[in-house]
Amino acid sequence: SDDARFGGRDTPTEAVSADGSFTFVGLPAGEYFVAVVADSLMKRWPERRLLEAVEPAAERTSVASNVRTSVDIRKVLR
Repeated sequence: SDDARFGGRDTPTEAVSADGSFTFVGLPAGEYFVAVVADSLMKRWPERRLLEAVEPAAERTSVASNVRTSVDIRKVLR
């Protein structure tokens, strides 16, 4: 369903460290959209309209079980 595409309230978020890195632990294997969103927009997370705006700017990545995955993100949604 469309709602499943956006993950709902269980959509994980993580703050970025000073060096620009971030880590998610325990994500199930699957396909993910990874995006950097300005703090000023996070009060709207996970509002559907915000998620729809984030999707085109996001990097899509596959996560396998017990495998470290890196994503290089150059766009920030403001």
